[in-house]
Amino acid sequence: PIGSLAARTVFVHLGMTDTRLGGPAAASSRPNPPGTIGDGGLWTTIDDLNTWLTALNRRWPNPRISTRIEERGILNNGDLLDYAWGVRIVETDSGRLISHGGTWSGWLSKTVRRPDQSIAVSVLSSGSTEATISALATDLAADIARAG
Repeated sequence: PIGSLAARTVFVHLGMTDTRLGGPAAASSRPNPPGTIGDGGLWTTIDDLNTWLTALNRRWPNPRISTRIEERGILNNGDLLDYAWGVRIVETDSGRLISHGGTWSGWLSKTVRRPDQSIAVSVLSSGSTEATISALATDLAADIARAG
């Protein structure tokens, strides 16, 4: 099963002990999200999410795969999109800004990475708006970049 494969090849390898893809709840003291796979099927903690983002910034599992994941799409007319494999890519004066956001039944998340500066920011919420969470994560990453 894909959940077991993800746990064995990614989550355990990176020490992401509170992350799961589908399946039963990871701990009885935590909310029991649905056991779906796909949209809404990856459940994690802020610590594990930051571990994942840091690994991506370090080009894990290998630079060739990381480059492919961050390859922006090109339309038939040659226009370059700002979207890659599930992430938005924005070129800035200080390097790439890579972001991804999501919502699921009142839960919101936004991740922002600046790999050239080794910055990874995650914001998770269960009581705000998507726009607020997105702005907060983007602003935090910019503040960290400015602070150097």
